[in-house]
Amino acid sequence: MVEISEIVDRDSLQAWLEALPSETEAEKADYRRIAVTIAVRAALRVMPLWWQAVAQNLQLQRKGLTPLFTLRCLLISSVSTVRPTGDISSAASSAFAAADPVGGAAFLVAGLVPAHAVDAAAAAARSADTAAARRSAAADTAAAARSAAAASTAAARSAADAIWPVLRADCEALVGGGKMASQPLWPDEGPLRQTWQDVRNHLAQSGQTGIWAFWTDWYDCILDPKGQEPNWDMLEEIALIPPDTWDAGPDVALPVINAIWERYKNQLPFDLDTELERQPRATKTEIQRVQTAVVENRQLIPPTIDALQQFIVLEIERWQQNNFLNAEQPDLCRKQIATYVTMSEALTRISALVPEEGGPSDADAEELVSLGKLYLEKLKALPRDKADEVIEKVWSTGGNVVDLGLVAGSTALLFQMGIPVQHGVIVASLAFARKNVAQMISAANDYLKTSAGGS
Repeated sequence: MVEISEIVDRDSLQAWLEALPSETEAEKADYRRIAVTIAVRAALRVMPLWWQAVAQNLQLQRKGLTPLFTLRCLLISSVSTVRPTGDISSAASSAFAAADPVGGAAFLVAGLVPAHAVDAAAAAARSADTAAARRSAAADTAAAARSAAAASTAAARSAADAIWPVLRADCEALVGGGKMASQPLWPDEGPLRQTWQDVRNHLAQSGQTGIWAFWTDWYDCILDPKGQEPNWDMLEEIALIPPDTWDAGPDVALPVINAIWERYKNQLPFDLDTELERQPRATKTEIQRVQTAVVENRQLIPPTIDALQQFIVLEIERWQQNNFLNAEQPDLCRKQIATYVTMSEALTRISALVPEEGGPSDADAEELVSLGKLYLEKLKALPRDKADEVIEKVWSTGGNVVDLGLVAGSTALLFQMGIPVQHGVIVASLAFARKNVAQMISAANDYLKTSAGGS
């Protein structure tokens, strides 16, 4: 049997895949999840090579060959790893049928690099067809990996050297049950980062950034998802766009895709339980760490939460006022308020789960882990161009001035809960002039619902 450490080419990967257990229905489902995920991630790593070729080669453009051929395959294939339905299988089959001839045409016009990149995406789509036989899925996955490696080899030796090690890391994680959609595509920036930047520069220079905005955002999130799962409901809806629309090309398909994307962006999720369902299950180690930390920091957690709640209330007020003053960005204002509302509700739930004596139960500790991760996720979702402003906030309490940026206070809370964060700042005790936090958050929720309904 081939070990993961021995996967160095197409044949060794295929042999490893074919040796995976697949007797029971559960084993078959897990086998296909592993196979398709490996194929998709291999093809995703070299996708920029095809997009760059299309941007630079007028002959490809004249033949009507666009990035959409590979993007369609990759998006639908990625959805199939979590939503392996009959409809998605059919969509994957249609995507493969559309992309399969493109590799040959690309080779004749532009050479090996773009041809291999297209072939990798097409093989990934074929592996996502749940009607295919088990051996066929292994062969398709191996073909996708081989094409990705071949594209990388032809493009840059640094990329070629990187493909198989990261693919082996994917295998290790998948066998362990890892959810790869929340993991970076490369362990660092990746050897093709300049190629992707060149693609983005071309879009900006040619005035195409807006029409391709969904796809650049989608790929940026794949490169670095920051531990977050994508919105699978949205991606499934895009994947199930009728084949005729996809086949009509970018002029027809992209406006449809962007309309779906905009609709989901404007949906402001306030339901905490729904948000928590997206979080991965806590490990036993995480649960035990939280239980220990809560006991040790029981006196620190309540005042830290209180401080953060006051900060959030002021930010909600500021953004509500900004919405009235800045009519050009009402959606941004509503999204900011929604983020703060979710953070506040998470803090309220955390506070309720901290017992007066002893440690939290396993169930409560598991929920605390999820709440802490959700809170951190929302904190990271704040606009990056506002980061300095947020971090440098200054709170004044009587004669004392406490430099409590949102990042610092949040880091303190997560540290007190036993959830690792990058920056360590411990806030022992914070006393602020109180507001009616519950009333303010309720009013913010009402405001959001009214604002969304009127937009």
